[in-house]
Amino acid sequence: MPVTNNTYIIPTLQGNTTFYDWYVKENNEIIAKLNLLQVYSATGGDGILASTNTSGLLSLSIGGTSGVVQSGLTFNGAVSFNGLVNLPNVSYKVTGVTSGTSGISFGMPVRITSTGYTAGKANSQAAAETIGIISNLDASGVYVTILGKVDGDFTSVNAGATLSAGCFYFLSPSVTGGITTTEPTTTGQVSKPILLGLGATSGMVLPYRGHYLDSSASGVSGATGLNRIYALIPTASAAQFTVGRAISYNPKLSTAIPADIDSNREFVSGWFLSKSTNSSSISGLSY
Repeated sequence: MPVTNNTYIIPTLQGNTTFYDWYVKENNEIIAKLNLLQVYSATGGDGILASTNTSGLLSLSIGGTSGVVQSGLTFNGAVSFNGLVNLPNVSYKVTGVTSGTSGISFGMPVRITSTGYTAGKANSQAAAETIGIISNLDASGVYVTILGKVDGDFTSVNAGATLSAGCFYFLSPSVTGGITTTEPTTTGQVSKPILLGLGATSGMVLPYRGHYLDSSASGVSGATGLNRIYALIPTASAAQFTVGRAISYNPKLSTAIPADIDSNREFVSGWFLSKSTNSSSISGLSY
């Protein structure tokens, strides 16, 4: 917009201007008018508010008066904060998987494969190696949240139900990309906590380690069993040694047992049934 106020116009010098005229112009026009310069019609970009006051001072504000930046910001270097920072979640964008990719939807636990990303399932160790859930989808890619709060409609991955506050959700062993409140217990499946419900439409993603349910859970013995510590009793033929009973061990009882030690219990190679109190004969046998 052209300036029409003569206060800001400095006339040009002429060929016959004297030194005195130059001196007067420098002090009375140039310097004086430069001190009157003000910023007009300042504008800002997306997320940046630029404004001037009545004195012509320019102010810049990131996020405007509300403090909210609507579009994304990219920082190429390190970013430091002197105060508290509120980060709802930790997520990263995955390209090649979009809102139109078949078999991918919001809230779905996903895992990494040799060809990209796919939905997880707790029916095997490999299929249960999920890293997070899908928290946002668009035509350019999806975001995978590996930690933190996620808001949205989880009914498509939770058998049509909304979330319940304080309830833990596990990776489903029967539905690919599904979650369930029932913890897997079947041999060969994986108990993998995925999400803690915060409300009907919000949950907290927690990176818990999955637990593979091996054959020892069904009572199968042998040195190849996983995720267990066990002791093999050589001659466990005593009638009292049945599944589920608590037993104790004392190496001093590995030989023949005197009849007067405890006639109510059987002993096998130092092993015997546990009691809240032992007889003086047993407790007196020190290591």
